[in-house]
Amino acid sequence: HVPRCQEGPILTTEHMREAEELQMRVGSIGLGAAQLFSDMQAFKAANPGAILGDFVRWYSPPDWIHGDGEEIMDSGGGGRDGGGE
Repeated sequence: HVPRCQEGPILTTEHMREAEELQMRVGSIGLGAAQLFSDMQAFKAANPGAILGDFVRWYSPPDWIHGDGEEIMDSGGGGRDGGGE
């Protein structure tokens, strides 16, 4: 099942500047962590029996590496931004 992910907030120039400053202070995971967490929750709600590997295959197919070290090629679709089953 494909979850419905929330879109990121619409930011004013001032908010964008504040977000950039925050990201500089906390490092590269700063603001993206909240969106990732939200996407993980949506995936978990849509796929109650799923495991972390299922989420990785859906969220970022190029990052999924099979247990024997061989990369699995996605034949299309899927991912946070569209397509899927």
